[in-house]
Amino acid sequence: MGKKRITVLHNQTLLDIALQYFGSPEGIAQILADNNLPWDYEAKPGDTLLVASVPMNTDVVAYFSATHHNPASYFELPPESSMIYVNDGYIASNYVEIKYVY
Repeated sequence: MGKKRITVLHNQTLLDIALQYFGSPEGIAQILADNNLPWDYEAKPGDTLLVASVPMNTDVVAYFSATHHNPASYFELPPESSMIYVNDGYIASNYVEIKYVY
């Protein structure tokens, strides 16, 4: 089984990499094993990882390959101290405001 060396991109998580190269979240375990990484490893931009060239779901891998998409789903929420709960169904902070519909 061949392996490819990849570089983690900005905002990529292990889930993103597993979906792109394996087509399944189950690829996370394979990535960790192939790279001798602990279970709580967090990918950082610029890290290099080995990924197997045998996908678990070829349709998903083919989609990312054909569309040239590199999934990058990481985002940071503002600190809880900046979150404000308003009783009428709004949550607001310095960055985002969400209206809940009941």
